[in-house]
Amino acid sequence: MNGRGAIYLASHAYAVEGMDAAAATALIDQLMQAATAPGASYLHPWRKGDVVIWDNRATMHRGRPWPAHEARLMIRTTISATSADGLDAMRMPSSQAAE
Repeated sequence: MNGRGAIYLASHAYAVEGMDAAAATALIDQLMQAATAPGASYLHPWRKGDVVIWDNRATMHRGRPWPAHEARLMIRTTISATSADGLDAMRMPSSQAAE
């Protein structure tokens, strides 16, 4: 951990804990505009043989249309997931898992 704060944001965000709905929606919209502004995003120009890897936990990403007649191979991998990565916060408490 580097001690810097982070915002987890995606197109499915709909609320901010502790904020009223209108203020939260306005904040989410403002953050999404900043995160997707020209120069703040990357669109990969695919070429045969390319491999692209990103940290799914820290990168907003969106699939793009792909011609159905063109083959593609997609593989997901998990490199590490530890307490330092926030794993404990993602685990369901054992009392809930038994329900």
